[in-house]
Amino acid sequence: MPDPYRVVEYDSGPKGMEGMEALINEWAAKGYRLDQIVRRSTYDWLLIFSSRDFTPCSVQ
Repeated sequence: MPDPYRVVEYDSGPKGMEGMEALINEWAAKGYRLDQIVRRSTYDWLLIFSSRDFTPCSVQ
């Protein structure tokens, strides 16, 4: 089973965001879904993925 979560750094650079969609699709092919995108600076992003096989337990 893959790791439950992956955090991937992405630098969009001054040319824009064209590569982010390709990166998301690459991780989807590995069995991960995109959960959140965090902007750290103008060009620096964190993409947080979780494994499709991972089911978090509920807290009661």
